[in-house]
Amino acid sequence: MRYTVVLIFFLTLSFHLKAEKTEEFADDFKISLITCSPGDEIYSLFGHTAIRVKSTKSSIDIIYNYGIFDFNTDLFIWRFALGQTDYQLGRVPFEHFAYEYVLTNRTVWEQELLLNDIEKKTLIELLEENYKPENRVYRYNFFHDNCATRPLEIIKRAATTPITLEPINEQQTFRKLIHKYSANHPWSKFGMDMCLGSEADKPITTLQECFVPIELMNILSNSAYKSGNNIVKETEIIIPSTVEIEQRPLAMLTPFALFTFLFIIVIGISAYQLKHKLILNGLDIVIFATYGLAGLVLLFLAVISEHPAMSPNYLLIVFHPIHLLIAPILALKGRKTVKKQYHCINFGVLTVFILISWLLPQSFNLAILPLTGILWLRSLTYYYITRELK
Repeated sequence: MRYTVVLIFFLTLSFHLKAEKTEEFADDFKISLITCSPGDEIYSLFGHTAIRVKSTKSSIDIIYNYGIFDFNTDLFIWRFALGQTDYQLGRVPFEHFAYEYVLTNRTVWEQELLLNDIEKKTLIELLEENYKPENRVYRYNFFHDNCATRPLEIIKRAATTPITLEPINEQQTFRKLIHKYSANHPWSKFGMDMCLGSEADKPITTLQECFVPIELMNILSNSAYKSGNNIVKETEIIIPSTVEIEQRPLAMLTPFALFTFLFIIVIGISAYQLKHKLILNGLDIVIFATYGLAGLVLLFLAVISEHPAMSPNYLLIVFHPIHLLIAPILALKGRKTVKKQYHCINFGVLTVFILISWLLPQSFNLAILPLTGILWLRSLTYYYITRELK
């Protein structure tokens, strides 16, 4: 252990040596991009990226990890909602880093970076500069500044020749990539679809695709320096997994199945009301208040949060805070005109939304259809009953 500490100290100290000595020292190091397969937790659905610095002549084997965060940080949930979450660069022995992925049965790939001695020296210097206490903390941004984009930026800065990133797929959007990696997690997929606005459906560049670790790995395998030389050697599995993410079972109760079931129940209740000319304000209070609370969250994310691609969100047509304001009025015995007018307007707005939703510049989760249908049917039912009672 003492020998390792001395070597790490020597590694840091070596940056201050003369250039020719440092280049000889850098020749001893293998620097690799490490990519980890997705996990089951929402924060690990897209995998992980790190940089490995390993000596071929000593016991130095270090991981630089830009994905360190602390759930116990004061007001973590609130700061996360605001888009003000801070991550930091960590530096740990490779064996400690690898243990988590062996334990969770996740594949880990290694791609050795094809760098000359000067580039290795520069890259290690940049990592060590980032690791200084005053530099290691950064403001996390899911799409633009995360555990995958930071290593790529370090590699680009260290390279003496520009890097040309080659596309590997058809034109992508942020939402398409999110769907790709959350396919077996329908509730997480639904939640992200709810929160993301139309910005997530705009075409993105190959560089922007690299926010996903697996995409970054594949893109670098297909790309080269401007000189024509490859950026990485072959992709090697260093920690195998016996169960890949695609083989994991899909959740049985999906959002679409649950909300369709609720929609069918609401159809039955509405049919009973129409038959017996009944007004069930209690049911509408619960439904409209729930939709209003959801709209309050979406409005907060679209207007106040610093998270990218949250605004504009056309789901605010269906889920908006005005529903929350109308819910107490529905509890009153009077105000029939106000209630009827609101239900009439809501029915008209939702009818238009249903008809033109496919024309809007935003992709909607399939589960939005029965959710919209529930609200649409409640307003239609109230309108017909009150019209006949009059």
